[in-house]
Amino acid sequence: MARGIIIFGSSGSGKTTLGKLVAEKLKLPYFDIDDYIYAQWANTLPCKVLRLNGDEDLNKNVQIIVHEYLKQNSQG
Repeated sequence: MARGIIIFGSSGSGKTTLGKLVAEKLKLPYFDIDDYIYAQWANTLPCKVLRLNGDEDLNKNVQIIVHEYLKQNSQG
């Protein structure tokens, strides 16, 4: 079974920095959910919400976004 680490935190809390360091140290792939959001939903609701209302409204949907990402990228 594939395993990974998910790091949650508020904007500017260092998630990206920590994630990259941990991935390098543990020789794990690194994915930034922001990249996934922009690639998958550039013209749909989450990115429109981010542009119009900022992080707070988008963060309400993070659980759904992460679940969808994991479903599409699951190794088993």
